[in-house]
Amino acid sequence: MRKWIDKNQILLKPPVGFLFVLVVLSSSLFAQNNLSLVEAISKAGINNPRLKSERLNVPMTASDLKQAQLYQNPTFNLQYMQLMPRSMYYDQSRSFLHGINSQDWYQFTKKFQIFGQRKNKIDLAKMELSAAEINFLETKRNVLYEVGLKWVEAWRALAKKNLSIKAADYLDQYMSQNFDSLKNGGMKKEQSLRFSILDDQYDLERSIAEEAYFTAVEELKLLLGTAEPIEMEINDTLETVSLSGSLDSLLVFASKNRNDQKSFNIMKNYSLKNISYQRSLAIPQPEAGFIWNPQNTIPYLGLFYTQTLPFFDRNQAMVQKAKLTFEKASIDQETNKRKLENEVSVAFSNYKKRFDMASKFKHNLKDSETLVKLVRESYLKNEEPLVDLWEAEQTWIQSYTLYYDAFADYRASYLTLLFQLNLLE
Repeated sequence: MRKWIDKNQILLKPPVGFLFVLVVLSSSLFAQNNLSLVEAISKAGINNPRLKSERLNVPMTASDLKQAQLYQNPTFNLQYMQLMPRSMYYDQSRSFLHGINSQDWYQFTKKFQIFGQRKNKIDLAKMELSAAEINFLETKRNVLYEVGLKWVEAWRALAKKNLSIKAADYLDQYMSQNFDSLKNGGMKKEQSLRFSILDDQYDLERSIAEEAYFTAVEELKLLLGTAEPIEMEINDTLETVSLSGSLDSLLVFASKNRNDQKSFNIMKNYSLKNISYQRSLAIPQPEAGFIWNPQNTIPYLGLFYTQTLPFFDRNQAMVQKAKLTFEKASIDQETNKRKLENEVSVAFSNYKKRFDMASKFKHNLKDSETLVKLVRESYLKNEEPLVDLWEAEQTWIQSYTLYYDAFADYRASYLTLLFQLNLLE
């Protein structure tokens, strides 16, 4: 608890507008470049550890596409057969390795991908690459949303910390400057205790807010991939994207731009293409080539051809599985579309409600400022009981606390709407 003995302190007049409040609360605390929400999201998009890892999935999948585009290697087969020296056909007048006593087999063949097998495989690899790119963007969307909410959490704690500091300092200055008047006015011990308790309450609220702010900032640093100290920008305005469209237009926009919906579209097309691919694999790949076969110095040149006969295995199981996968992808796509529409509708409704709520509490700030000022002046003139002054002080800080909570919730609802519309970048 502070001692109200310094009569030379300057009395700070309470602010009357929200923007002025933010300037006053931040001007004494921030001398460096502070972290705005837009900057936090931008830095996370580059330095977030999870995104750095997920980003590698794209070139890894691109390697699969490159592999699918490669042609199959030909096959070379070499066989050597030697007559035994004790054989009746062995020419004793020739050396052991002479051609008349041996046979050679040189075979060069290659498998052929027929009925669009190679093309289907390449098309599937291209879709997998597109899916990897979309999945990365979806991961990024979720990470940036997490960063935005954590920034709002830190902002809320900082605003409350600054408010408790301001309230305690103002109370100290008020009591110090008017100590003699209050004492001469007959302030009783129990009345003085009321303000001591209020001052201790401000200190407790400050400690709680400082702990919440420290925790949120440390978690935000992890998300930003930095160990450097950061300070929040208390004056950040957040609104950088126009959301003047109707709900129907937002639903259409989200359906076209949401990464998860794009991912389901790709999966559906992938499943459809996979049906064609699995059907093409029902036709066995033939292997053909030629043979050079000198037998005991007699040269033979021949052709080679082999192919599995599809009497039993015609890839029926994989074709059926591909059809079921397509059916599942179609259901998932439609389900996600309905889920998307619900999420956007709820986010849009919450955004409007939170905006109205923040605006409502903002109008109460001026009234609470006026009230506490009038009660303070009336109390010094012995026109108001001390209880009214104490309650006015409580009302003042509660009004600001409620407003900061409402404004932070509004910021979070705005972020949620941007998240649902895939506008966080």
